[in-house]
Amino acid sequence: MARTDIEKEFPGQDKMIQSMKDLLPIIKPYIKAKDLAKCKESKSLVDLFPVFMQLVTDSLRTPVTGFQLKYDKKYYVKISCFHDIHAQTAYLMSIGFLPFLKKRNKILYDMVMEILKLLTHEKQVSCLEDDMYGYFGEEALSERCEYNTEQYDNNELQEMKDQLEEIRKYTQPYYKMLNEKSTENIDKLLKMLKNYKPKLPVEKILVKWIRMGIKVYNEPGDMNIYSNLAIKQYIKENEIEVSADGEPDFDNGYPVDPRRTMRFIWNDDENSIQNECQSLGDEAGNSGEAVFSVEYDCYNAKDLKNSRKEFLKDVGYMPEYLAQLFEYGMQNIEMIQAYSRNKLIANL
Repeated sequence: MARTDIEKEFPGQDKMIQSMKDLLPIIKPYIKAKDLAKCKESKSLVDLFPVFMQLVTDSLRTPVTGFQLKYDKKYYVKISCFHDIHAQTAYLMSIGFLPFLKKRNKILYDMVMEILKLLTHEKQVSCLEDDMYGYFGEEALSERCEYNTEQYDNNELQEMKDQLEEIRKYTQPYYKMLNEKSTENIDKLLKMLKNYKPKLPVEKILVKWIRMGIKVYNEPGDMNIYSNLAIKQYIKENEIEVSADGEPDFDNGYPVDPRRTMRFIWNDDENSIQNECQSLGDEAGNSGEAVFSVEYDCYNAKDLKNSRKEFLKDVGYMPEYLAQLFEYGMQNIEMIQAYSRNKLIANL
């Protein structure tokens, strides 16, 4: 559901009537006939106006749109197009299966690495950056293994120690492979996909995941652009002071931006991921959240229609496709891990 922010400044009966006359032609194509008929059943202006305002809200509600109602001699809609992805829903996908997939299925591994490199280098998706400095899985697991041993049985404790060893062994090499410039190539990946014939369902899942990554790659923009624009917009909207050298004065800390909420991590430990999501949510509550959007002034139905088209043409679906990529990956991560470690029963 999109967020809406209506300025309820309709002083007097005349302005209420004018607002309905001005706004109805803008929203009419997006109103169901039965809802409009129901609105007309109101017997007085006092009853009609709030019903009409709800009609405005419902007609302008889309997955990528928020709005305000503005007045400049006549009422119009200032539409704000954005990707509805926020810190309260962090998208963190584990890639800790990679060294085991390499041994299990080198061709599939090469394709996964290729799309990860493309997303990391050319779309600026954050990959293992926090893990590299011990801020994510390693720190949490190390603390549990050292200080909270009484909460776990021997098998659970050993599993965490194994995970900790894998993080320390593989994070830096894979960070280097995925973040340093290499010879990744989309045409090479497409050729590999064309020649690869998945057999097991989990192999088909990974192929689908790779194709979802290609959809992300093919969209305009990158995560650095979205994050920088989101920060600039946050500074403007919150009237943050900027120093002579261009540094903003964030009194309550740096706001959470899109690159923080959408990234590849190493460890898929559920508790660590939940803690990280909670931490991002708390940080957004305390320091603010920078969300990228584009505003359009709509004086008629055509403006409203074109604003959405322009947004998707210029900005594209990349953040939404990236969120879908992460969600699909984490929905299937247990199966991918089991397959990579050769622990998957044959019929899966």
